[in-house]
Amino acid sequence: AQTAAGGTVQEVLNHYEQGAFTPIFQNSGGEQTNYGHAAGFYVRIGARVQAHGYLAVGDSLQSASGSVQLGGLPFDSVNITNGHSPVNIGWANSLNITAGQTLGGYLSPNNSLIQVHLWDAGTGTTELQFSELSVNGTLMFFISYNAV
Repeated sequence: AQTAAGGTVQEVLNHYEQGAFTPIFQNSGGEQTNYGHAAGFYVRIGARVQAHGYLAVGDSLQSASGSVQLGGLPFDSVNITNGHSPVNIGWANSLNITAGQTLGGYLSPNNSLIQVHLWDAGTGTTELQFSELSVNGTLMFFISYNAV
């Protein structure tokens, strides 16, 4: 399409898609837990993706240790410098954290792994560890981001 000034623009609704995906917990080495529940759903309109999911560790963390990443998103995020997207973790259960602490995180550019963080420092957040996620740890999340 062309603008009145003769420039070009992308079609606003050139892509519509909806579907399901399987969210995962993994560490930076790709090690995963086993799962009690894992369900995710998304809608993509143009480059914009809105995704939400429910994910629960099963009866074992397997060999996963270190920092928790939430993966399995249906599309990589667009590769724009400093184009991070925050994630809302609106509910969690059976975690090994202190009362009053909450979860959050972000999706980095050119990535499909959410870095999960814990609001537990006077200066902000630290990376959530698998020892804090714990066996039977459960969360629900929502993210809106631009895809590749």
